[in-house]
Amino acid sequence: MGPSVGEALHPNWSAVYVEAGPDYLESDDAILPLALKRIRKDSPGLEHLRADGEPWDASLSPTAYGVFSLFAPLLPECIVPFPSRSGDLLGLFVLGPRLSDETYSSEDKMLLRSVASQAGVTLENLNLAENIAERLQAERAASQEMEIARQVQRKLFPQRLPNLKTLEYAGGCNQTRAVGGDYYDFVELGAGRVGFVLADVAGKGMSAALLMANLQASIRSQYSVASENLPQILESVNRLFYENTEPNRYTTLFAGSYDAAARRLRYVNCGHNPPLVIRQDGRVERLSATATVLGLFEQWQCSTNEVQFQPGDLLVLYSDGVTEAYNDREEEFGEARLIQVLEANRNMEISALLTKLLEEVNQFSAGKQSDDVTAIVARVR
Repeated sequence: MGPSVGEALHPNWSAVYVEAGPDYLESDDAILPLALKRIRKDSPGLEHLRADGEPWDASLSPTAYGVFSLFAPLLPECIVPFPSRSGDLLGLFVLGPRLSDETYSSEDKMLLRSVASQAGVTLENLNLAENIAERLQAERAASQEMEIARQVQRKLFPQRLPNLKTLEYAGGCNQTRAVGGDYYDFVELGAGRVGFVLADVAGKGMSAALLMANLQASIRSQYSVASENLPQILESVNRLFYENTEPNRYTTLFAGSYDAAARRLRYVNCGHNPPLVIRQDGRVERLSATATVLGLFEQWQCSTNEVQFQPGDLLVLYSDGVTEAYNDREEEFGEARLIQVLEANRNMEISALLTKLLEEVNQFSAGKQSDDVTAIVARVR
């Protein structure tokens, strides 16, 4: 209790209780016996005291009897609640008789009510500050964990590109969140052959990222044992995805095996956006779906197609975050704009062409990216 109140009222003893969690009030005043150091907010009479919001003295019996009997061993004479703005009980003043043997007057209670109101506001502000600090600490911890997850996921993307004599290529992903469900990969198959994979796991955020990591591990392990057989690889991947995910989880995926000597790509398109082949003479071909999405059906089969390339041809694999990017007028970036960007810049160095494409999508959507934007761009030598 503030020195001014003690000096003005001169109680022969006093104690201050403050909130300790949602259910208790606590005091560390030495005058109190151990049993009264901690009291429940729902102790007899305290609810009436909280609701009334006014100082009570011992003359208010029998209404005040329950409260005063709680402190009976000390013979308190006045009890004052600390109210919150919402009417909750944040604390109490408990005062013994005055040294002068006078009772607490209406002026005394007015002073006590004013001090208690200030104490309630102070406690509420302290609680608010503590809650904000705890929330900020939790957010910082979550942010650090998310940054670690982002770094881990970035390492799942290919860190090196196997060399191919007849193909220059590059891949990239701009994620809308710290982590996401888009995935691309280059798998070295030996003897001038590389596997190209681009997938889009349904969903966003951490759940999609975990499935993406699972998908990458499945594909890499299957490529290692059956690199010549795309249908076998993807049937096994589908089975693993189906068995280890929720029923509504699935992924679209494009997987191909490029043979550098033959300049040929054998591929399977599992419900993914058709990759584009832009020929040297400007003709555009689409590598359409050869199977349904992965993960929805236990029994799943696919067929393979092939595409033959000539020097100067461009190939672009992309997620729907590219063509479905929106601008402020709710217009889509679209396939036509994608083709236009590629044709206008087709002679750029391949990594620069990829960067140009990702920048064009970002500028189109004014930086308000709503989905992961992932692409692989390749040019035949």
